[in-house]
Amino acid sequence: MREKSPVILFLAVLVLAAVGSTAGAGQQVNQPVLRAPVDPNVGLALLKPDLFINKIWFAKWVDNPDVSPLVPITTSLKKGVKVWMVCDLVNQGNRDITSLWLLGFYIDDVMKWNNSWGNLAAGKTLRGLGPYTPTAEGTHSFRCTVDVNKQITESREDNNNKEVFFMVVK
Repeated sequence: MREKSPVILFLAVLVLAAVGSTAGAGQQVNQPVLRAPVDPNVGLALLKPDLFINKIWFAKWVDNPDVSPLVPITTSLKKGVKVWMVCDLVNQGNRDITSLWLLGFYIDDVMKWNNSWGNLAAGKTLRGLGPYTPTAEGTHSFRCTVDVNKQITESREDNNNKEVFFMVVK
């Protein structure tokens, strides 16, 4: 083992020399510091609201949805039978919404109902409702759009719609 000690000591000295310690040299060399360019908008995007639609669905009609629980419809809708269009959403951004905005309910790309909303704190959910009575049999689309008139500056604008297809039968 004594024969290997000078070799290990020699290797340790080489490693220290390679690291280039200048502590005892009396002079320091200023090396340029490389930094990534700073995007001033990155921080701003984090401080914006972001309306996101979790789910859209139909519910059986009740006269007072604030009192009676909504029951999801899991089958085809019936022509002439009134239902609720439901849009569950969240402000998943890091800033509260403090102004008015519009929630739109569309059937086959035609607005059938809308709700005007105001303040919505960051992280809070909201359920929008609109009445709908199917008038034509067949396959149709139901789309919900938050911030219809683009009044809210959001961190993301590409998640403001959700669409599903449904059947209407006799």
